[in-house]
Amino acid sequence: MPVPAMAMTDQGIQERPLAAPAPTVATLFAMDRWGWLRIGLVVVTLMGLCAGLAAQATGAAWASWIWTAATCLVLAVLLGQIVTSLLRGDVGLDVVAALSMGGGLALGQSLAAVVVALMYAGGESLEVYAAGRARREMSALLSR
Repeated sequence: MPVPAMAMTDQGIQERPLAAPAPTVATLFAMDRWGWLRIGLVVVTLMGLCAGLAAQATGAAWASWIWTAATCLVLAVLLGQIVTSLLRGDVGLDVVAALSMGGGLALGQSLAAVVVALMYAGGESLEVYAAGRARREMSALLSR
């Protein structure tokens, strides 16, 4: 348990904890309607990458199908986000990620495509985490 800090206020000296209470998973990732989807994309893509690597290590010929399926899932979500952002008039770097994944699949490089998909999904989850943490810290700062 953290040692309380003493703070001088108009009412005299009061104890204040040094650290905020531990956040929950939902507050860590700022779970809006897309928060769980972003985390799920990372998990599914990572599982697809690992399952494909395990299949390739055993000599199975269907490893590329696993990687393709995991990539197509992320690519479908990404294309939906690109369309909605283009309708708002916002052009971002997500187009580059979509081209990389689609190009990898078109050229038969499904391992490269799933790695790009994992990097994209991981980046999106880190962005959600950072936004949640910033929101939490700003709320704590303003409540003082």
